[in-house]
Amino acid sequence: MLINSTGVGTAGRVTLFDLEGDYVADNHITIFRTNSQMLPKFALLALAIGIGFKELEKMATGASGQIELSLETIKNNKLPGPPLDVQNKIVDECEAIEVQIAEAEKKLEGLKGKTSEILERYLK
Repeated sequence: MLINSTGVGTAGRVTLFDLEGDYVADNHITIFRTNSQMLPKFALLALAIGIGFKELEKMATGASGQIELSLETIKNNKLPGPPLDVQNKIVDECEAIEVQIAEAEKKLEGLKGKTSEILERYLK
């Protein structure tokens, strides 16, 4: 997992990075590795949704856009550690909701297109 560790509006953003190969992270990124007791996707959900980007950003220190989320601050955040079967269940349920959200967003885009069609039809 990657955690953006600097900048107002970006410090605390997290993402799961699972591509094969050799990559380099710059000094504005903290690499967070899970162990055998925590699923990476569960850790992502726990950080991104459980704690939340805005809360992580508030933990950063500094001023005038140059804030930093230190490694020590990140280490001090305790993530819940339910058994792996419970983590799997949570991940599965959240992924099912993410599918529903994607479908709803797709439907909304289609409806926006219909709104444009109606406006074009009557405003010509």
